[in-house]
Amino acid sequence: MSLATLDLLARHLHELVDLFRVVKGATRGAPGVLDSLRSNYERDAAPRGVEREAALIHFGLSMFVTSDAAADRARRWPALGTHVARVGVAADRRSRA
Repeated sequence: MSLATLDLLARHLHELVDLFRVVKGATRGAPGVLDSLRSNYERDAAPRGVEREAALIHFGLSMFVTSDAAADRARRWPALGTHVARVGVAADRRSRA
């Protein structure tokens, strides 16, 4: 995959938006959940794939617009995690999980 073929969605937020992320653990306090909500950069992981071409992707998190899409990813890639977290992202940069 290259940056040229990557489908990205960027949107300026005017209100709270719920997005979904695959996580390791069923509750906020479960081991692995917090780490699942950290970028590869924050976890000191070396850039890989398109992250080598775009630092913004290395700093960011993959999120899904629907819980079904996140659940499908979790089923196909269980190493990412087996649960889906709903993450509320607000225009003022505050978020809640």
